[in-house]
Amino acid sequence: TVLVPAGTTWKFLDNGSDQGTAWRGVSFNDSSWASGPAELGYGDGGEATLVNCGTGAPTCTSNNFITTYFRGSFTIANASLFTSLTMDLLRDDGAVVYLNNAEVFRTNMPAGSINNTTPASSAITGTAETTYVTTSVNPGSLLNGKNVLAVEIHQNSATSSDISFNLKLTGTLSETALPIQLSSFNAVVLSPHDVRLDWTTLTETNNYGFEVQKSAGSQANYETVVNSFVPGHGTTLIPHSYSYTDVTAIPGTWYYRLKQMDLDGTVNYSEGIAVGVLSATEEEEAIPKEFTLQQNYPNPFNPSTLIRYTLPKESSVSLKMYNTLGEEVAVLVEGVQRAGTYSVQLDANNFASGVYIYRLSADDFTSSRKLIVLR
Repeated sequence: TVLVPAGTTWKFLDNGSDQGTAWRGVSFNDSSWASGPAELGYGDGGEATLVNCGTGAPTCTSNNFITTYFRGSFTIANASLFTSLTMDLLRDDGAVVYLNNAEVFRTNMPAGSINNTTPASSAITGTAETTYVTTSVNPGSLLNGKNVLAVEIHQNSATSSDISFNLKLTGTLSETALPIQLSSFNAVVLSPHDVRLDWTTLTETNNYGFEVQKSAGSQANYETVVNSFVPGHGTTLIPHSYSYTDVTAIPGTWYYRLKQMDLDGTVNYSEGIAVGVLSATEEEEAIPKEFTLQQNYPNPFNPSTLIRYTLPKESSVSLKMYNTLGEEVAVLVEGVQRAGTYSVQLDANNFASGVYIYRLSADDFTSSRKLIVLR
């Protein structure tokens, strides 16, 4: 799967300064840097974005900056799924590439420490100027969440007349990777006849799509809801949210689950969730009297748990999960919901062992509880 396509947009700094080492880090603030799509450079004629050559501009034949800095990022949910990375790099003249502050590739550059005045080892000319250099990168450098590529391009001399930069990064997923990573799956009763199902995937591998299945009273006799197919996103590392409304519901206790289908026809099933559909009279009588957020059960848990809460009136609801540093790690519910009792299934396959906080905000009501993931 392509993590960074050629032609992607990069942040860049082209003022000839010495950025030291801090600029390579994931948390470095590059908001003041310029940005533009690759190919970036000057002097070759194929640039999508022109960078400043130096004090010799606009002729760019002398007094050019030796070094130009570039930063780009991509997000993945589970770094452990990757077995290999391949990088294709277009550079003129020399380059050093860092992934999450670790050097992963150096080409046409001297060994040892370098700075903004270190020239490339030689000038790149002819067809080499448009030829990508391919190398393998250790996937052990990947992080869950945001990943940052930092690249410094060096000229061979201050009289070099051109500079070029473009990059493509491709990853290979494990053959044993799960077809999807389901981060949440919940149901909302909209009326005595309508039940809306919402689910979110963190990653997908060869995912053709989903069908919704339901069973009355128990999980023994699931049947596919007619016309319930929801297309998937094939192979993707970006979280995706899905929704389907069952308009054939009738009062009673129902169990819903997802039938997930791979492109090769392989079928997988999610865990079922229970939904109580009330008649119009029962629904009126069952409206909660207050906002509540219950303790998840089971707790501690591995790999899934259930979070329940109640709303006494229609509200704008946000249910989010945080680590102990206060950093948001998951959005479980976001949107307007009717008065009622709700259950959200949380799958923690993508979370490390430890203590987390889940917080419910509904209108003026806010409540938080702790949950514990055990591996």
